Amino acid sequence: MSATEQPAPELAIELVELPRFDLSYLFDNEDEPTEVTIFPESNEYDISTNWITADVGCAVPLEDVR
Repeated sequence: MSATEQPAPELAIELVELPRFDLSYLFDNEDEPTEVTIFPESNEYDISTNWITADVGCAVPLEDVR
């Protein structure tokens, strides 16, 4: 397969309930944060590969998401 060929899409699985999981977060600086890093709270995941960091200016309060 070449880099421009697309594989056939996998069949979508319909979920009765959305998955739920707890998240933890850290700021780069507690007093004047510029970045927030979010990662799974559980030790079930590899923290070295399961995280995302965002500029604080791009973060949205959870109460504003819905």
